[in-house]
Amino acid sequence: MKNRKKVKWIKQLKLYCAEVEVEYKSRPIRLYFCKTSKRGKWHLLASTNTRLGIIKAYQIYSIRWSIEVFFKESKQYFGLDKSQSKDFDAQIADVSIEMIEYNVFSLVKRFEAYETIGGIFEHSKDQATELTISLRIWSFILELLRVITELIDGGFNELIVKIMKKPEDNKIFRLIELQLSDAA
Repeated sequence: MKNRKKVKWIKQLKLYCAEVEVEYKSRPIRLYFCKTSKRGKWHLLASTNTRLGIIKAYQIYSIRWSIEVFFKESKQYFGLDKSQSKDFDAQIADVSIEMIEYNVFSLVKRFEAYETIGGIFEHSKDQATELTISLRIWSFILELLRVITELIDGGFNELIVKIMKKPEDNKIFRLIELQLSDAA
């Protein structure tokens, strides 16, 4: 492809790229060969949608890759696949909370985990940051409950009393219990 001058510089992606359509198991596939510099290693993207250009295929791949990273890190750090509840609503709540935790941790990491060149060589980090962030999330949830009670013209204490009145019938209480038992 290089000899046929099919390798092109894609300015938007800052990549050298060559596209070729092939047939695999009697199905047409478009292959995108990409590298970041003239001496760089070639990487391959494949798509069954033969009408996609490299820019659109790369955008789709980037989105898909961020989703893969989310699932891997959520399973590894937040117990995404550890819910033992048989209640569908509790499972949805569990996944939602884990997504919120992931987003908050990612945002905090982006702003607070910035290290200078000297900090890159630092070998140990204390895990107190994770606890601090968890406490921040919990305080945010409590503050959110306070704001909600103000909006509905109720008292925060009344809301807490309603929640605690019959804990066995209350979904919020069960969710909190589940989260506390998973954390232990």
